[in-house]
Parts: sequence; C-alpha cells; structure tokens
Amino acid sequence: MNSTPKVALTAALLALIVTFGGCSSLDARPAPGPQAPAIFGHWERDAAHSDDFDAKLNQLLKERQQRMRARHGMGTRRGEGGSLDSRDFDRLELPQEGSDRFRTRTSDDLRPARQLSIASEADGEAFIVKQDAETVGRRYQPGQTVSRIDDSGAAQINCGWKLQAFEVHARYVHGATRDWQYQIEPSSGMLLLRFEVNDPEIGRLAMLSRYRRVSP
Repeated sequence: MNSTPKVALTAALLALIVTFGGCSSLDARPAPGPQAPAIFGHWERDAAHSDDFDAKLNQLLKERQQRMRARHGMGTRRGEGGSLDSRDFDRLELPQEGSDRFRTRTSDDLRPARQLSIASEADGEAFIVKQDAETVGRRYQPGQTVSRIDDSGAAQINCGWKLQAFEVHARYVHGATRDWQYQIEPSSGMLLLRFEVNDPEIGRLAMLSRYRRVSP
C-alpha cells in the first residue's frame, strides 16, 4: 500500500497545527477588569500619537523596488572594469505606473481607519468592528476559527481575548498573514490598535494607531 497520501495528510495537519498554535490561548471572554468593556464605543484616530502610515508606505515601495531589481538581476549590473557601479544601480527604477498602482492599491488596503466603532452583542458572543463609513461591520466570534473570503483572498480567521486585549489573526492561502490587536492603553485611556501584515507581494508592515473616544 502506498503511504504517500498518508504522509502528505500528516504534513498538512502538522502545518495547520503550527500555523494556529500561537492562537490557541485566545479566549471567548476577556479577563476580569475594567479595560475590556472600555474598548467598546466610538473612536477617532489621533495621527499625532500614531505611526506615520505614509512614511511606512514609502519604505514598502523602496523595499519592493529592491526586491524587483534583485529578481530581475538588475542589482548585478557592472560598470567599466567589471566592478559594480552604484550610480548605475541608483538609476534603475521600476516603471512609474507600476509604483503608482502599487501605492494606490496598498494605501487603499492597509491605511488605518480614521474612525472606528466597536460593539458587542448582548450575549457577548460577537465582537463587531465598523470602519469609517461602513454600514455593516466585520463580525468576529471570540474563541472560534472560521474560513472567510475578503478582498485579500481566502483565509482562516482566529480571534478572541488575550487577557483584556482582543486579537484577530488571519492566515491566507497565498501565505500572507494579518494580525490585529485592540486594547485600552492604561496610561492614556486611548484605544491602542496594533496591526501587522506579512505578505509575499506587499512585504512587511507594522502599524501602531491610537484612537480617542468620541461621541457617536
């Protein structure tokens, strides 16, 4: 009997365990304390106390250009005498339209929301996030893993409470990961949102945003 299918199945199960092993500690309910309920409400981003998204986007563009140059062998161009001419390397750029499309698409996809509305159902079994002008928010089931398709593709979504912080972990079939953590910053009372993306196409981005409570 051919054992190859069994080996492949075992490898797939191990990969799944490794992928979601770091999320197994998430709970369906927050730890007791005043900070978790304070997450719910309406919030507006404080740009002065948050990471500069445009500066980080510019860094992503720079890193993308470097990857594209290396992929197409542009970084090995040599000047007279066979040595690497750094001036030639500096003059190599991707077509402007390509960079512009990447900037627009990535900005639309990853730019932090200006306003957030966070709510919980009466039974506490759902965590609902609305961004900016959204009329229907994203609904998460704490302590559960679900499959979902969004603008970035098909993913497994794992979410729940880690002490008094709410975390969402998305693992996409094309190898990308996205992670969100919502919590109240004790020193300021502001909503602290940590967002990280690691994508084979986009690259790596970590954003820290602070939000002030506002009236609905």
